Amino acid sequence: MTRVHQAPADLAAKLKKLGLSSSDLSSAKHAAKAVLETGGTDQTAKLVRHLDDDALAAVRALLGQEQGAITLVGGTGGAVRKDLLHQKLPMTTSPDAARALALYRPHASSVGRAFERFLIHAGRLQTELEVNADKMLDDPKVAEGVRKHLFMLQGLVRLYDGRGPDKKMEKALERIKQLEDAIGAFGYACDMRAAAAGAKGVPPGATVHLERAVAKARNELADLVEEWRPGKGGRSERLDDLVDTFAKIDFGSAKDDAKFVRKALAGMCRDIAKKDLDMGDLEGGVHELRRQLRWIPITLIALEGLVTLDTEGKGPIPAFEKLKQDPVAQSPFARLPTTDADRAHIEIPWTLFLALSKAIGDLGKIKDGGQQIEGLEQALHESGLGKAAAHAAAEHGLGKEGGARAVHDDAARLHAELKKSGLLEALAKAFTG
Repeated sequence: MTRVHQAPADLAAKLKKLGLSSSDLSSAKHAAKAVLETGGTDQTAKLVRHLDDDALAAVRALLGQEQGAITLVGGTGGAVRKDLLHQKLPMTTSPDAARALALYRPHASSVGRAFERFLIHAGRLQTELEVNADKMLDDPKVAEGVRKHLFMLQGLVRLYDGRGPDKKMEKALERIKQLEDAIGAFGYACDMRAAAAGAKGVPPGATVHLERAVAKARNELADLVEEWRPGKGGRSERLDDLVDTFAKIDFGSAKDDAKFVRKALAGMCRDIAKKDLDMGDLEGGVHELRRQLRWIPITLIALEGLVTLDTEGKGPIPAFEKLKQDPVAQSPFARLPTTDADRAHIEIPWTLFLALSKAIGDLGKIKDGGQQIEGLEQALHESGLGKAAAHAAAEHGLGKEGGARAVHDDAARLHAELKKSGLLEALAKAFTG
């Protein structure tokens, strides 16, 4: 009989990364099939297929049986829980997804894992709208809580663009973005009002302009909230349409879905790396770069554990190793969700994720400083000052003389460092494995 060419502990570690448990090793043949179904290599499958009984038992013992682990099998519409094939159990372990199912797909007979990710964020948005539809119109911090779930859904729709019904996917993205943009505009208007209140020498006319901007943004947001607010039976018409669209996405098998996600994430990174944005343009350059970079972690978070972080190993770029001791590593945003619901995980180096998080944070500080100057300048100009005088008064009032020039210089330096580091190319390679 062919001998195993890899230590049982090393082989068990590989199988664990694929999400396999001891129950998947009922036989060498069955285990080899499970390896291929979860995205494992042909070489790993071959090693497993040729395990003798003793070696198979050793690997099975090393894997153990994690309490509460859920085994998924591939099938049309994505991965499906094996225990659902023969038992009448809940179709999802996520209470958020279960809530969305109960409201918007009450007659569903099965739920693939890929579809479940959409349901999780739809369910969370449902709860936010039920609790905070009114509060968010007066408190931009509350509105940001709603916006977070819109970002998650938007990230998933953008990722699966082309795999669902074109017109419905386009409409879903448009509606999500419309509400998300309105929340962003309301928050920005409130921030500018607060910045002006703390600035020196702001004339009453500028203050009036900023108050009007807040009122306008609030009214526009209120109109959209009414469209999304849950109504009869606790159902939101907008969420109903979204869930219906998500259910029509062609996810394929679990293996197909993971392969698609890998390719799409790598493509996202390469597309950003190729673009040469003008850091002299605050909105079209600085803000746009940050926006594009942010879609990467937003999408990873939205995937609810499909992508995981290797926090132990060294990444491909030595200069980023020091970030493990940087404050960015202590941020709650320096981690990704983890779950047992996916058999196979896409693992990327933690240091690359930390470097991406730091770049986004640094760009955010630069962008915020520039927007404060531009926003106050616009208000001062509306109150009667000429453009040049308004610009100088805005910088002086905020205590940032020369601040606009510094914003663009800092952004250009960061952009150059980002390109030189090869971060995006390294991430693309990590996603494709």
